Amino acid sequence: NHRIPTRARLRVKEDAWKDDYPSTIKGDRLYPQAGHYAGGNVSYSDAEIQFLAAVQADGSYVAEGGIVFFFKKQRKINRLREILNEVCPDFTEGEASAEGYWRFYVGRNSNAYLLAKRLMPDKKFGPWILDLNRHCLDVLANEVFEWDGLSTRKTEYSSSEKQNADWI
Repeated sequence: NHRIPTRARLRVKEDAWKDDYPSTIKGDRLYPQAGHYAGGNVSYSDAEIQFLAAVQADGSYVAEGGIVFFFKKQRKINRLREILNEVCPDFTEGEASAEGYWRFYVGRNSNAYLLAKRLMPDKKFGPWILDLNRHCLDVLANEVFEWDGLSTRKTEYSSSEKQNADWI
């Protein structure tokens, strides 16, 4: 067993780092992250990387193929439309059956859909991230905040899937 430094999150009067054994950590703790990314050599367009972040966060694979998105927030509607205009110009959009929601559909024969299914067949981030070049990794690191994070300050990212949080 190795001890790791942790610190309590906000609203707790503890402000010093302390070493804990992972098995004894209780509550919401901060963990230091450090390292130097040497980089991969796989490159995608900024819009393709942004699309992958959107799919992982808010897209749903359709049984017969394709990806569907439903949004109520205008910010997300505008952002996805801008991305799709670059990666999949033949996408469709319109009012959803649920009141106040907007629906986007990316077809099963589009390159954008094929890219997402190849890299994230289960809609989860994975080892393919390590193959990205530095620029693509930076684009992904910023884009996840737009979909599953605090988009205004870019300080918090969350996912219901531990694997996604681990890779980000």
